[in-house]
Amino acid sequence: DGVYYTDGGDPFRFSATEGLWSQDSKVFEGSGAARVWAKDLDLKVDNFRYDQILKKVDVPGAIKGKLSGGDIQAGGFWYQLSDSAFFMGKTTWMGQLDQTADPSKKGPSRWTIKADSTQRASKSDVEVSKNAWATDGDVILKANMIERNVKTDVVVATGIADRV
Repeated sequence: DGVYYTDGGDPFRFSATEGLWSQDSKVFEGSGAARVWAKDLDLKVDNFRYDQILKKVDVPGAIKGKLSGGDIQAGGFWYQLSDSAFFMGKTTWMGQLDQTADPSKKGPSRWTIKADSTQRASKSDVEVSKNAWATDGDVILKANMIERNVKTDVVVATGIADRV
C-alpha cells in the first residue's frame, strides 16, 4: 500500500498484493488485485507503475472502476499526479450528466461515451474523447471529437459530427 499527497494535500492511494520498489529509480510496480484511487477516481487494475520522480501512475492494461463521476472501462491509462492530467486508450464511460440532448426534457440523464481515446490536459476540467460516440438513450452523437466539461456537464461534439 502507498499514498502520494498532491500539492493541495489530496491523497492519491494505491495498493497491490505484490510489489517491487526500486530505491535507485524511485519506481514502485504493483500487481495482483491492484487498485489506484483518489478524489475523482477508483480503479481496479491488473498492474501499475508509480514513478515517484515523474509523479506519474502508468497502467499498461485494462482498467475498470469509477472516474469523473461515472463508470469507466478502458485499455491503458496514465495519470499525472501533480496536475490530474490523464490519458486512456479505448474508452467506455457511463454516468449522469445535467445536460440532455433533447431540450424539451429537464433534469439529469445517463450518458454513455465511447471513444478510441480520452484525455484531460493539465489542471483542466475538460475531457476530450477522440473518434467518439455518445448517447443519452434518445440521441446518438458521433464525432471526431467529443468534449465533456466535468464541472458544467456540457458535452460538445466537434469535427465531422452526426446526430443519429
